[in-house]
Amino acid sequence: MDTSAYRSFFRLEFRSAVPAGRCHRDDSRETRCTENDPAHLSMKSQPLESPTEETILAQVRSDHQQLQGKFIQLPEVFGYIEEDLRHFHLEPPATFRVLKSDDQALVHWNDKWCDPYWDLELVSPHPELTGVRSFFCHGHSYQLGSGRAERTCLTIQSEPESPPGELLLQS
Repeated sequence: MDTSAYRSFFRLEFRSAVPAGRCHRDDSRETRCTENDPAHLSMKSQPLESPTEETILAQVRSDHQQLQGKFIQLPEVFGYIEEDLRHFHLEPPATFRVLKSDDQALVHWNDKWCDPYWDLELVSPHPELTGVRSFFCHGHSYQLGSGRAERTCLTIQSEPESPPGELLLQS
C-alpha cells in the first residue's frame, strides 16, 4: 500500500504552532524537550549553515543513519488500524526500533520543508497500540533557505524495557 498521500496530509496537521523545543502530545499537554539530557534529542536552536537542498538531504540521511537500528521512545507516532492511518499521542511513550527507511520516505518535501518519515518497529507492548501496524514517525525536519530545524522529540534507549524473548515485533 502506498502511504505517501496519507503521510503528506498528516504532516500538514502535525506541524502545528508548537513552540520551538517542545513536543506536542495532544491539545492540552506539551512536554519540554531539553538539550541537557544527552540521551534526549530535542529541538536545536542553530539552523543549518548552508541550507541548500543538497546539504539538507545529507543532514536528513545522516540523522536517520545515526538512529537506524537504535531503540527510541516516542510520545507521538503514526500507524495503521486496518486501512486507516491514525495519529497516536502516547502516555507513557512507546519504545520502537528505527528501521531502514527508503529514500522516498526520507526525501519528502512539503513546501520548503524536508519532512522525512522514519519507519519503526514496536519492540515493547503498549496498551494504546494494540492492533496497530506499519508504524512511522516524522524525523528531524529542515527548511530550505533558512535552514531552520524542527527536531523530533525522542529518547534514545540502550535496550528495550521488555525482558529478552518478549520483544513484540509488530510492523
